[in-house]
Amino acid sequence: MYRGITLAGLNRLQEAVASYDQAIEIQPDYEDAWSRRSYAISELSKLKHFEFLLNSWEKVLKIKPKNAESWYYHGYTLSRLGQKRESLASYDKAIQISPDYAEAWKGKGFALKRLGRLEEAIDNYDKAIEIDPDDTEALYQIGNLLENLGYVEDAFDSYDEAVKIDSNYKEAWYRRSKVLLRLNRHLEALNSYECTLTLDPEDYYALNGKGLALARLVRYPEAIAAYLDSIDYSEKQYWRAWHNLGWALINSGKSYKLALKNWTEGLKAIKPEICDSYQEGCGVLHHSIGKVYYREGRKPGKHDYWHKAKKNYELALKILKNNPKLDERYLEVLQDLYGIYLNWEEIEKAEELQRIGADLLRRLLAECKHPGRKKQLARKFVGFNQLTVDLYAQSKMSLYLPISKPS
Repeated sequence: MYRGITLAGLNRLQEAVASYDQAIEIQPDYEDAWSRRSYAISELSKLKHFEFLLNSWEKVLKIKPKNAESWYYHGYTLSRLGQKRESLASYDKAIQISPDYAEAWKGKGFALKRLGRLEEAIDNYDKAIEIDPDDTEALYQIGNLLENLGYVEDAFDSYDEAVKIDSNYKEAWYRRSKVLLRLNRHLEALNSYECTLTLDPEDYYALNGKGLALARLVRYPEAIAAYLDSIDYSEKQYWRAWHNLGWALINSGKSYKLALKNWTEGLKAIKPEICDSYQEGCGVLHHSIGKVYYREGRKPGKHDYWHKAKKNYELALKILKNNPKLDERYLEVLQDLYGIYLNWEEIEKAEELQRIGADLLRRLLAECKHPGRKKQLARKFVGFNQLTVDLYAQSKMSLYLPISKPS
C-alpha cells in the first residue's frame, strides 16, 4: 500500500494501481487502498491508458464480482477502447447488481447511441432520469438523440429542461439555440445564443449561430459582425462562419464580388491540421463560389460565368469525393452541376450525372434507418428520381436555381 502511495507521488500511476490491486487482493475491504486506486485510475483515464485499465478492472472483478461500480468502469473502459457491444454486457451487470445506478444506465445509453440504436438509448437515459430527475447530462443526451431522430420539438423540451435545472450548462444552451433555429423561432434562438455567449463570449460556434439567427431576422449588418467575430475567435479556422458571411454580404445587398473575395480568403486561411471538417469546408466554399457564378451567368451577356461555376463545382466534387460522411454534400454539388449541363443542352453528360446521382441517392436511402430523415432526403434530391433528363429540360430547370443555404 505505502509503495503505491510513493509510486503515485512519482507519477508512476500504472505501477501505483498494480500496488493498490495487490493490497486489495490481500484485504478486499481496504477502503484507503480503494480510494487511492480510484484517484490513480481517474488520472490514467485522462491519459487514455485504457488497455492497462481494462486489465486492472478485470483483476478487481475477480476479487469483488458483485461490485456494480467496477462493472460500470469495466464497461466504460471497453467503450473507450471501441468495444461498444462488449461494454453493454458490463453495464447490464452493473444494473443487475444495482438497478438504481444512474451512471450505468447512462453508460449503456451512450454505448447504444454509438451503435446507432437511438430509440433504445433514449429508453436507458429515461431510466437514469427516473432515478434522478435533475440529471442534466441525461436530459442533454436525450435531446441530442431526439434531434437526430428528427423529433425537433421534443428535443427542445429536453434541452430547455436541462437549462432550467442548470442555467450554466453552456452546451445545452447551444443545442437549444440550434433547435430553435430549426423550428424557425428565430428571435427565441437569438436570445438563446445570447445566453450561451454570456457563459462564453468567445464561443465561435455560438457566434456563428447568432449570425444565422440575425440573418433570418433580416438584421444583416449585425449578422455580418457576428460572423466576423466567429472567424476572429476561431483564428480564421471555422469554415461555416466564412461560408455564412459570404451569403450575408450578398443578401444585405453588397456586391457578389465581396462574397467571392471572402470565400477565397477562407479557402486560403483554413488549414487541414487545425480546421474542423477541413474537407467539407473546402468543398462547401467552392460550391458557394460556383453557385454565385451560376446565378450571375443567368444574366444577359454573362453566360461565360457558367464555365467558372462548372470549374468550382468540379473542384468541390473532387474534394468531397470518397467520403461517405459527405455523400449528401456531394449530391448537392452534383445536382447543381447537372443543371449547368442541361442549360448547355449537353444531354449525354447530364444523363451521366443523373445516373451517378440516382445511384448514390438510392444507396443513401437504403442505408437511412429513420423514415422522417429518408423522406427529407428524397424530397431534397427529387431530381435524381426522375426517369429522364428530357423531363427536366421541359421544366426549364426550375428545380436547379441555386439558393443560399446557411450551414
